[in-house]
Amino acid sequence: MNTLEYVGSRTTRSVESLGDYGRFTGSIFAWIFRGPGRFARQQLLGQMYEVGTLSIPVVMITGAFIGAVLAIEADPQFKAIGLESRIGSVINISVVKQIGPVLTGVMLAGRVGGALTAELGTMKVTEQLDAIRAMATDPIRAIAVPRFVACLLMMPILTIFSDLLGMLGGWFMSRSEERRVGQECRSR
Repeated sequence: MNTLEYVGSRTTRSVESLGDYGRFTGSIFAWIFRGPGRFARQQLLGQMYEVGTLSIPVVMITGAFIGAVLAIEADPQFKAIGLESRIGSVINISVVKQIGPVLTGVMLAGRVGGALTAELGTMKVTEQLDAIRAMATDPIRAIAVPRFVACLLMMPILTIFSDLLGMLGGWFMSRSEERRVGQECRSR
C-alpha cells in the first residue's frame, strides 16, 4: 500500500466515523424532541441518581480543595502588592467562572463516563443491545437518551455544589491564614 492509498483510506475512515457520530447525536436529539418513551422515562430518574447524587461527594471534595489551593497560592501574591482583602472575591470569581465548571465537567466525565462506557460495553458483549432491538425498541432511545438527559440536567446542579464548596474551601484557608498571622503578631 503506497502513501496515497494509506492517506485516502485513513481519511475515508475518519469521515465515516464523523458521519456515524453525527447520526448518533442527531438521533439522540430527535428522540429528546419526540419525547422519551415510557421505558426511557423510568430510566431517567435512576440515571439522574447515578449521575447526580453519586457524583456529589467527588465534585464537592474537588471543589473544596481547588478553593483551598487557590487561597494558599494567591495569599503571598496578594500580600506582596497589599491587596489581601481582595483574595476572597478573586477566588469566588475564579471558582464560579472558570475552574469550578471545568473541574465538574472533568470529574463527571471521568466518573460517569467511565461507568457508562463499562456498562454499555458489558451490554454489547452480553448481547443485551441485540435483545432490546429484538423487542422492537431503539437502543438509542432506551439507553442513550436517558443517560444523556441525566447528564444534561445534573451538570448545572453539580457545578453549583462544586462552586459553593470551592468558595467555602477558599474562605476556610483564608481565615486560617489570617488567624495564623494574627497569632504571630500577638506573640511578638
